[in-house]
Amino acid sequence: MDPVAYITWQMKQDSNAVGFIPRATVQNRYIAQGCYLLQRNSLNDPIGYLLHGRPKRGWPLHVHQVAIRIDHRRRLNATRLLRTLEGRAVHDGATCITLRCALDLEANQFWLASGFRLISTTPGGSGRHRQIATYRLDLPTPTLSIGVSNAWDAL
Repeated sequence: MDPVAYITWQMKQDSNAVGFIPRATVQNRYIAQGCYLLQRNSLNDPIGYLLHGRPKRGWPLHVHQVAIRIDHRRRLNATRLLRTLEGRAVHDGATCITLRCALDLEANQFWLASGFRLISTTPGGSGRHRQIATYRLDLPTPTLSIGVSNAWDAL
C-alpha cells in the first residue's frame, strides 16, 4: 500500500481522534515534501504514521497528526515514530517539537510520558466541543565543535 493510500485509510479509521486532511494535501504537502514518517510491522506493512511540518533551523517543528492502528498500540510504535522525528528535528536544528491534542483522548498520557510539557489549553471548534491541549518538547541544542584537540592547540 502506498503511503497516501495508507494514511488516508488510517485517518478514516481514527476519524474520532484525528482531523480530516484531503488526499491531495497528504500527497502534496506531506509526502512530496518528505514531512511524514511511517511505522511498519515485521512484514513491512504500514501500521502507523506521523505527519509534521517542515523542519527549519531555529524554529519549532509541529506535529500535525499521528495515528497507530488500534491492534498495534501500546507496543512502542508511536514512541519509535516520535524518536525518529526527534532525530530529524535535532539534525535540522529545530528548537522544539510542538503539537495539539484533544484533551479527551488517551494520547495525552502518551505525550506527557514522552517528555512533552502541557503549555496551554484552548476551546476547540464548534463541531466537537473539545478542549485542545498544546504540548511542547524542548530539544537539545547541538554543540559546536571548533576542532581543537587540546587546550595548548588553542594558544
